[in-house]
Amino acid sequence: GAGEWTRGDDVAEGTAEASSSESEEHGTRRRHVSTARDKRRAGEYTNRRHATVTVTGVDISESSVAAAQHHLPPTLSHLVSYRVASAYELPFESNSFDCVVMSDVLEHLERVGAAVQEMARVLCSSSGLFLYDTFNRTPSSFFFAILMAQDVLRFLPRHSHVYSLFLTPHELERLLADQNLSVQLTRGLNAWVSPWSLLQARIFLYVLLLVIIIARSQWAFWA
Repeated sequence: GAGEWTRGDDVAEGTAEASSSESEEHGTRRRHVSTARDKRRAGEYTNRRHATVTVTGVDISESSVAAAQHHLPPTLSHLVSYRVASAYELPFESNSFDCVVMSDVLEHLERVGAAVQEMARVLCSSSGLFLYDTFNRTPSSFFFAILMAQDVLRFLPRHSHVYSLFLTPHELERLLADQNLSVQLTRGLNAWVSPWSLLQARIFLYVLLLVIIIARSQWAFWA
């Protein structure tokens, strides 16, 4: 089913699994590939929680992969590895992994359908599991993730997120269904929880914005 991600939710995390009737034995050790935005933390966290999982982190940036390898604890070096590769062309054989994780990835891809197709290719066709989180294309996600985080408060670099690349629940479910992946569980996170929490958030943002404006003015005065 479609789970709990509704049209009004801003962020979603979900689970989809392969629906093919084929079967394949892989032994007791499970294989996992992560295209999470923070490959180092995703890979290390997964392996600390599940000692029998081998994890491969993927990133198109050579510097990011080098940083992840540098921070990899020696105790995990035989279970965690990193590869420089594109989400559109993964350097792995078909049916290679029991689980694929895309965390903070889908909303950055211009050809998301091609990436999902490639992910499904390397996922085991009999029992593969796909875990993801991404932004829904809603006015409030634009307000918080782009307008406030990038343009006003500048927590993120400009153009980190592009609103047109955000996916609606229907769009993502259709992309997964095209690859014989059925959605098992989806949970949404709505930023507009209650009037009081929204008021608190707005007050905090206004105060923070005022502090930033005053600080910049003082810096300009003294400079």
